[in-house]
Amino acid sequence: MIFTNSKGYEYQIRLVGVDEADLITLENIRIDHQDRPDMTLEEYFAFAGAEAERPYFEFMELEILDSLREGNGLEIMKDDLNSLPKEYVNIRIYRADRDRLAATMKYGETMADAIHALIEWVDSEDQPWRR
Repeated sequence: MIFTNSKGYEYQIRLVGVDEADLITLENIRIDHQDRPDMTLEEYFAFAGAEAERPYFEFMELEILDSLREGNGLEIMKDDLNSLPKEYVNIRIYRADRDRLAATMKYGETMADAIHALIEWVDSEDQPWRR
């Protein structure tokens, strides 16, 4: 499948490990370039100088994965990057913590929703450290 990034460059994009995975995530995406095949998203962001696309992949994760599962390509335009909600920001989280959180998420829930729910739970008045 063809992936056109926000700079207009074309790559090949595919899903790996779909048959054995219980949960398909962005970790299942591989991007191929003639000079650098089989890149993870992290490797792609560094190789292509495309760090600005990271929030788009994270915010649109379910839509991107569904599109790739259906065999469609992916095209990211500059307008797509500009259309992200302004309250959405990029954060770093340990991979193990992200995986634990992802394992408890409901279908259709975003990582942002899960993190927000955790923050709300910690801030709630019924926590023992709040008494």
